[in-house]
Amino acid sequence: MSLSWKEWRSLADLEQSLAHDDPEFVRRVEAIYRVECGGEVAPQGDWSALRLWLARARTALLWLGLVAVLMGLVLAVVAAG
Repeated sequence: MSLSWKEWRSLADLEQSLAHDDPEFVRRVEAIYRVECGGEVAPQGDWSALRLWLARARTALLWLGLVAVLMGLVLAVVAAG
């Protein structure tokens, strides 16, 4: 699922605000990103790779949620039957 231009702009504004207000948080996120991406760090101000990683994580969570809902429905049918 792709974000609209307005959503990307809002995300960029949020990232800039976080980088300014909480640089320790940014360092922690970059450390997680380094572990996940094999040691590479996105250049300062270039969060595009991190955005891609977060989009993939969000997609995976959506699928996981869908599977959980379906399993809940199956269990409800089995329990009722």
